[in-house]
Amino acid sequence: MKEKNSDIFLIQALGFESRPTEIRVSEHPANDWDPAVAVDSAGNALVVWDTYRNGDYDIYMRSVSSQGQLGEVIPVTATPQYEVHASAVFDLQDRLWVAWEESGPNWGKDAGQESTQVGTMLHTYRELRLRCLQNGRWFELREDPQSRFQKLPLNFQEQPHLLLDKSGRLWLLFRQWISRQNPPEVWNIYAMNFNGRTWSDLIQLPHSDGRLKQHFPTVALPDGSVWVVYSTDFRATGTGLVRARPLN
Repeated sequence: MKEKNSDIFLIQALGFESRPTEIRVSEHPANDWDPAVAVDSAGNALVVWDTYRNGDYDIYMRSVSSQGQLGEVIPVTATPQYEVHASAVFDLQDRLWVAWEESGPNWGKDAGQESTQVGTMLHTYRELRLRCLQNGRWFELREDPQSRFQKLPLNFQEQPHLLLDKSGRLWLLFRQWISRQNPPEVWNIYAMNFNGRTWSDLIQLPHSDGRLKQHFPTVALPDGSVWVVYSTDFRATGTGLVRARPLN
């Protein structure tokens, strides 16, 4: 952009016989990045993204109707905490679910262990947050997914991804830091689902070990199954492989 900052755009493709329509979603002079989109039963889109408009990392969202009309820019979460990497999905009742990862305030501004500047150091901790928007109001679950994360070896859940299967179950997938040594930089993919009352036990996807910044596309098929595609670098051997894995 000529403003020399990053913004969010959405492409609306009404079939494949004409050029897709490009819609500018964010217009703030601060940087906006890392978008995700959810679509409701009427074909309306909801875009969520990271923004630095408040001088820290927050999550904002904006609706785009099926006719391409833009709604208001609305904060999902805008606190002093580090709030990034949002994912969103509409359920069968057209309720909006948004997940993101969170760390402490002034993230990355500690200037090193010898600095007197107050800030949260890189990878001090990571936690996942989840909210649901219904009838214009946000609410949080009685059983937070954090209750399941206590069984994990380290308190680092990152890169959340939400998905809805055919039956309406909400799936939450994420990258989990599993080792600080031998070798230290190892993350695996974990999955869990929510039946409307409780969360399932955690599912560790086999051979999903690798670096943190690794995408894992997911899809819910008409037969009710959920599939995840991911790569592994087998951190101890250096051999690469791409895998497709059913979750149910």
